[in-house]
Amino acid sequence: MEIRGSNESQRSQHFLHLEAFRKEYEKLKPDFKNAKKRQFSDEDMVRIELMGDSELESCDQKTRLLGEDTQRLEASERRLNDGYRVCLESEQIGSQILENLNQQRETIQRSRDRLRGTNHELKRGHKLLNLMTRRSLQTRAFIYFIFAFISIFFIYIIYDSIV
Repeated sequence: MEIRGSNESQRSQHFLHLEAFRKEYEKLKPDFKNAKKRQFSDEDMVRIELMGDSELESCDQKTRLLGEDTQRLEASERRLNDGYRVCLESEQIGSQILENLNQQRETIQRSRDRLRGTNHELKRGHKLLNLMTRRSLQTRAFIYFIFAFISIFFIYIIYDSIV
């Protein structure tokens, strides 16, 4: 904050000091870690690497973090169980749908077979009607022919008896 209110020359001096401090900090950081490593045994180092720096974290903080992790784990387990339940429900619904589709397919096949049978019977009926119509026309033509022949015969007999 003070740097913002100061003039340009003071600001550049402050930034130079700040950069010098940062460089010094980066140089001392590895030395501090090495000194800390030498202080503990190998087992302690493994524990520190796995669990974090014991000087920086208190027991309460570790307990709190463990509780949060347990809650996250339980929430994840609930989500997994819910997902598994949804998966089972989806499988059951899919199975029911497949069963319904199978029944509908069988119904359609039976209907198609009945339709084919009905179509065959209709064709046969159509042929029979055509045959009956043809025979009716033949019979009618024969009757007209007989009627015409008898009429001509009676006319001839009447004409012959008159002449």
